[in-house]
This record gives sequence, structure tokens and C-alpha cells, in this order.
Amino acid sequence: MARLRRGVALLLAPASAAPAQAPAAAPATACAKAWLGHEAEYEELLRTADVTRIEKLKIGVTSPRCAFVAAGLLFERMAWKTLKPGMYRGFYESYRSEIAAYELDKLIGLGMIPPSVERRIKGEVGAAILWSRTCGAGTSVQTSADTTRGPGPASSCGPRCSTS
Repeated sequence: MARLRRGVALLLAPASAAPAQAPAAAPATACAKAWLGHEAEYEELLRTADVTRIEKLKIGVTSPRCAFVAAGLLFERMAWKTLKPGMYRGFYESYRSEIAAYELDKLIGLGMIPPSVERRIKGEVGAAILWSRTCGAGTSVQTSADTTRGPGPASSCGPRCSTS
């Protein structure tokens, strides 16, 4: 509760008010948002990277897949969603929703949604979404018993991928 009050007080404090002490510098960590400031490069690579294989994931209600790209690029894999626009279980779903979320995030300037672009792979049109592989301090890493979160920072899709 004290933390909440302190946060509200900071939000309501005038911008000219200086804090009594400078906060300690945060420890350096690998940034999971490596695309920030390089959005156009990542978008182009997501559209054009050679896909070496695609694996089904055992999680997700919209049947996402993990697409691995050729070595030596800025990323190793991307999420691949091909859900056609339509009503599913009473909700409108589409791969285009992923792209729209990213574009809106860019317009607002939040930097929270990884690059997502439309592309065609093996005759299927869908959303290619950057798959961030690193976790910063304070983030939760998925364990094999935890199926409520998405894939963790492993170098491959991990235990959630099938081998077919």
C-alpha cells in the first residue's frame, strides 16, 4: 500500500520538483526489446528472412507456431500466426490483430509490442512476430510445469514444440 501511495505521489508531484536522492543505477541486463530504434530493420527481416523450419507449439488458443530463420540474422526465430479473420468461440480473431497491435503501439510510442508484419510462408499468409529470447531482471521464466505463460528465453522453442 505504501508503494502505491508513493507512486501516486510521484505522479501528482510537479515536474519541477527534484527528488531528494538520485535513484541507484539499475544493473545492466540484456534487453528483450532489442528492436527499439531499429523497427524498420526488424520489420524488413521479418518479411524476408529465409525460414528453415516451423514447429507447432503446444500452447496458445490461436495455434501459434515457431518459425526458425537462417543463422546470422538479428534474431533466431519468430512466432508465426495464420489465423484467418473470423469469429472463433464468440470472439473475432485474426492474425491481423497482431499487426494492428504493433502498429498502434508504434503510433502511441509505448514500445511494448514486438515487431509484427504480414508475410507469406509456404503459401500461407499470416503474422510474423519477433520472438524475443532474453529476459531482463524481474521477469518470470517459464518452467516445464507452468503452462499459463508463453515460451521462456531458451534458445529453441523448448519443451512446448512438437518434433513434427
